Amino acid sequence: MARVDRIKEEIGWLKVPFGLLAVVDASLLGWLAQSYTKANPVLVAAASGAAIVETSGIVQINHIAYRRIDDLEENDMEWFVIVPLVAFVLAFVLIIREASRHRPSRK
Repeated sequence: MARVDRIKEEIGWLKVPFGLLAVVDASLLGWLAQSYTKANPVLVAAASGAAIVETSGIVQINHIAYRRIDDLEENDMEWFVIVPLVAFVLAFVLIIREASRHRPSRK
């Protein structure tokens, strides 16, 4: 029973960095969506890179948590990690596509 409690505790602690990364990632994406026309292109590129790093951290923590859950259930949930990543990449591509369509030309 101690092994199960230890795994549950570890999953509980994984919620903290997951939540922090999700909040920072959402904030970066929100800022990018609102400020891409006004901000310096270098700053936009840096924020985009940071958002990608944040998202990869979220995916990694998600993967660790599902491995721990798999230890408890003995089920294969590896495919479930891919779903949020695909959804994020699709949303990010659509945001960038829409942003580039409405970006005013610099004179």
